[in-house]
Amino acid sequence: MRMILVVACVLGALSVVLGAAGAHALAEELSADSAQGRAFEAALRYHQLHSVVLLVLGFAGLHWGGVFGSRLRIACWFFLAGMILFCGSLYGFAFGGPEGLTKISPFGGTTLILAWLAAAWAALAARGASAS
Repeated sequence: MRMILVVACVLGALSVVLGAAGAHALAEELSADSAQGRAFEAALRYHQLHSVVLLVLGFAGLHWGGVFGSRLRIACWFFLAGMILFCGSLYGFAFGGPEGLTKISPFGGTTLILAWLAAAWAALAARGASAS
């Protein structure tokens, strides 16, 4: 889980760097009324949110182990894969890649949904562990 915490922190820092680049250096190219601008804003929003989620889950995994920790690790990997697929495809499009990259986004979104469900699955194990 320490590695998840490290990854979450690096992803959080990267989201700030990309946000600053989008707001300042690339403001004209990523205007809010362009498809690239909308893709960038969506990618950044999901990137920042799920970086925080990974951070919280990483700390939870350090605190609680057992079945909960194992399931939580699975959820974290789903979150990471979803962020790479969803945010990565949208960033790629926003930064000049082909529009076809956006066809990857739904797979990333689906992976993020699975991540949230895996986190719920982990929570069920935590509840069971505290009841015994």
